Amino acid sequence: MPNKIYFYAANTPGVHQEWTVSHFFSYSPAVTLTEPNPVYVFNDTGSYWVCLRTISPNGCVKIYCEEIFIADTSTQSQCLLQAYPNPVHNKLYVNLELVAAGQIHIAVFNTQNVLMLQQTKHGIKGNNKIDINVTGLVPGMYVMRLIYGDKVCYARFQKI
Repeated sequence: MPNKIYFYAANTPGVHQEWTVSHFFSYSPAVTLTEPNPVYVFNDTGSYWVCLRTISPNGCVKIYCEEIFIADTSTQSQCLLQAYPNPVHNKLYVNLELVAAGQIHIAVFNTQNVLMLQQTKHGIKGNNKIDINVTGLVPGMYVMRLIYGDKVCYARFQKI
């Protein structure tokens, strides 16, 4: 989903996070998200101001803001998958339903959108349990992308 953004606060362990999302040129109130590293689906295209306010255990407050642009809100050929176990140590699994047999292209990206792992598997028509060895990844948050046929699917997971 091009309008679904995974926010991640790097280098802020043990702190309170408050995310604020404001649409430029709109009278809509800002949205506040208080969960750590939230996922947000933008309802409209355009420019947004996203700010992260963190409070450390010793009371230090830091604020970081960035403009993001949402160009598309369509979801016609994309899907979300549930990766398990999550968090994961060594092997990660996803279930994938294929309407026809074919190649499944798997890519894993870190929070900076850097490709960390890539492989291709053959899928059969029907339900497929796809396994990915993530032993070589450093601990952190990741997004996995699976491409098959005209579909693009994503799953988010944490490597520990």
